Amino acid sequence: MKDNLGRKYDKARKAEEEKVALKDEVQLLQLALNTSREEEAHANGEVATLKLQMETTMTIAHVERENLISERDGARHAVVDLVELRWDASAKCNTGNPDATGDNPWCEPR
Repeated sequence: MKDNLGRKYDKARKAEEEKVALKDEVQLLQLALNTSREEEAHANGEVATLKLQMETTMTIAHVERENLISERDGARHAVVDLVELRWDASAKCNTGNPDATGDNPWCEPR
């Protein structure tokens, strides 16, 4: 009978040790889960920040592109205006009118 009680006691002690070990393992897993959740929240915050930075950069790039297009169009108009002035000046030179050719830098001296 003592042997039977001794075996039951050993089984109970081993079961208690396993129970304690399982509790410890559960606590470690809960800690790991909490840490993982914190890391996920931090990563989500970083992703949100990066998305905002990307949107801001894209908006700035779009505005800069529009400004460059506007500057290009303005430069094209200026070139067209200069060409038109050149043609007008050349046309005046070809009239032979001395009043039109006097201050005209496009007329060749005669």
